[in-house]
This record gives sequence, structure tokens and C-alpha cells, in this order.
Amino acid sequence: MPVPEVNAFIPIQDIGGISGKTSRGRTYTRRSVLERLSERVNFLGPVPGHNPSLGSCWVWTGGLNKGGYATILGEESRSSELIHRVSFRLHHGPIQDGLVIDHLCRNRACCNPSHLRQVSHRENILCGTGASARQSRKTHCKRGHEFTPDNTIIKAATKRNPLGTRRCLECQRAEGRSRYSGDGRASYLEYRRKLHEKIKARKNA
Repeated sequence: MPVPEVNAFIPIQDIGGISGKTSRGRTYTRRSVLERLSERVNFLGPVPGHNPSLGSCWVWTGGLNKGGYATILGEESRSSELIHRVSFRLHHGPIQDGLVIDHLCRNRACCNPSHLRQVSHRENILCGTGASARQSRKTHCKRGHEFTPDNTIIKAATKRNPLGTRRCLECQRAEGRSRYSGDGRASYLEYRRKLHEKIKARKNA
């Protein structure tokens, strides 16, 4: 991928600096977002290992927030904006309501517009590398039963699991039978006792 020129961030209509701002009796001009972006971006960033065809990341060389995302001061206010969202708007237009920007390169400090796309919050999570994404890509449960439509139970979303969870129906039936037969019931009661103790200890911590 060729190295972009300094004006790589110039959109259809350029955005100039904001003048006339006064602080402690002094009038100053704030440089435009485009100028600040072009100065602090490394256009020869790493190439995503999982998808080299994307080309180099455009990596922000300034500070990052706690989540690892790059931010920049907006044009009209003193509030910060996520740089990848600013870059997407400059190159692709407004972001639709209810959608978020997904990094195809999985590099949160990247603002290369060709690495960005609009998706729903759910799709953004499932395309990542977190626990929910890893679980969603599994085709069989831990006991080897396939997750088919007839063998899968979808549990409603909760605060702890906002995307909901799926459960193997065959495993649930087997566990239900073992709870009420011989030693299985004793083991189940012991499991429930330990679970309640763990929950109680967590609340008192």
C-alpha cells in the first residue's frame, strides 16, 4: 500500500481551523482536526497478521485512553472524539444511528479508513477475540454434541451476558436425569451448596 501524502485526511470539503477563541485575554486559532491527524499518524504501521490483504495500519502515535483507543479534541468543542470515528466520517460520511465502527485489523489505535466499517454492537463483539466471540464460533459443546437448531437452547440476554447464551439440549437433559437418580442427586445438592457459598462470599467481599 503506498504511503499517503500529508493531506490524506482531506475530505470532499476541507475543514479549516477555528479562530476567534479567547482565553485569558488572548485570541488564538485552533488548528483543524485534519492538520492534527496528519501530523500524529504513522501511515506505515503494522500489517494485520490475520488479514495481510488489508495493508498497513494508520497508527495514532499520540496518547491512548484506557481502552487502547486514540482520541482527539473535536472542532467545535473541548470534548474528545475517538479518532477512528473521525477518520470514518471524513472518508465515508456520517455514521448511522445505532451502529458502531469495527476495526477489521483489530488494532484499536488504527484510523485507516479502509480498515473501518459500520456494524451493529452485537456484530462488533462477535467479530472480535473476546470470550463471547470465541464461544459463538464453536460448533460443538464441550461433550462433543453439535449445536444444531434442534439441539440448541438460546437463553435470554442478561446484564452479565448482554448477548445471551446458548446451551446444549442433550447435555441439559443428561444433567437433569442425573440430578434425580441415586448418587447423582447427592452430587447435585453438594454442587448447589458450594455454589451458594461462592455467591454469598462474593457478595460479602
